[in-house]
Amino acid sequence: MDAERLKRIEEIYHAALEIPPDEREFFFKEHCGADENLRREVKSMLAFDKASGRFMDTPPASLAAEMLSEREKLNLDIQRILDQATDAWGIKVSNVEIKHVDLDETMIRAIAKQAEAERTRRAKVIHAEGEKQAAAMLVEAAHVLGGDPRAMQLRYLQTLADISSEKTSTIVFPLPLDLIKPLMDVRRE
Repeated sequence: MDAERLKRIEEIYHAALEIPPDEREFFFKEHCGADENLRREVKSMLAFDKASGRFMDTPPASLAAEMLSEREKLNLDIQRILDQATDAWGIKVSNVEIKHVDLDETMIRAIAKQAEAERTRRAKVIHAEGEKQAAAMLVEAAHVLGGDPRAMQLRYLQTLADISSEKTSTIVFPLPLDLIKPLMDVRRE
């Protein structure tokens, strides 16, 4: 297998990690096209990750965050593995500590992308909450204005006053249907 094909497989594999498993078929059709071997190779890599317990279906940013938050557990796991490997030589590993972690550029981009998506999600939730509150206030205002016809007339006059204070040359006068209906009835006769 040539280096270019390996690079292509790796690119598709890393991109596939960002896609939820149930949406990957469309992704494979788009990125692998008719190349069934390419699709099979990427799928087998993903299956290996899942079977080996690497849980690569989790987005890389989440995986990195999880690894960094569980450094103590990783330290103990690495210590146990090293201790088993060096036991035959008579060496006892007494302490392992992860002090610095270098992240690959694609991992940094994935973390930044995930953070941006989270900020966008929060902004949309806040915006939707504001829309919900505004709708509730409009319903309340409609009940108040609908209770007395004079209230609606006062609101109409306030709106005209607001429009007239602006430096515009066009003012639209909305006329209530109650005023127009008698004129329309006369015209029909």
